[in-house]
Amino acid sequence: MMRSSEGGRGKVGWGSGANRLPWALTRRTGFLLSLLGQLSRDATEQALEPLRIKPHHYGLLVVLAEGGPAPQQAVRESLSIEKSSMVVFVDHLERLRLVERHRNPENRRACKLTLTAAGRELLSEAKPLIEKVEEAVLAPLDDAQRRHLHQLLLSLLPHSGERTHG
Repeated sequence: MMRSSEGGRGKVGWGSGANRLPWALTRRTGFLLSLLGQLSRDATEQALEPLRIKPHHYGLLVVLAEGGPAPQQAVRESLSIEKSSMVVFVDHLERLRLVERHRNPENRRACKLTLTAAGRELLSEAKPLIEKVEEAVLAPLDDAQRRHLHQLLLSLLPHSGERTHG
C-alpha cells in the first residue's frame, strides 16, 4: 500500500495501483480486514475449485481431521457457521463422500460427522493449495511480521485462549 503525500490523506493503492481507495476507508482496520479477507477467500476459492470444495468446506474437513468424529452442532459452533448453511455444507461434503453423517439414535435431529478416507485424501491435496494462497497473500511480510500478524489475529478471536493454535 502507498499513501499519497497529502498529509497521509487521499488515496491508497493496492497492487498495480489500478484500484484506489479513499483514506476514509483505508484508515479503518475493520474495512482492511474485511477487504483482505475477501481477497484471500476469493483466491482460496479459485485454488480449491478443482477439488470441488470451498474454504468453508475445507475448514469443516480440517476440524474433523484434527478432532475426530464430532457432533454436527459442535463443528458448526467451532466454525461460527449458521445452522442452515451448515446443512448445505455437510450435504455437499456427503455427496462427494468426504464425510459421513450418522444420526444419534437418542436424538434423531442430532448428527455425528465423520471424515472418510476420501476426505483425508482430499485434505492432503488441498493443503499445498491453501499454503500457496497464504504465501501469496502474505508475501509482502517477513517471517517475524507473519508471526506477529498471526498472534494479533488470534488475540482478536473470541475464546482464542481456550484453543491450541500452532
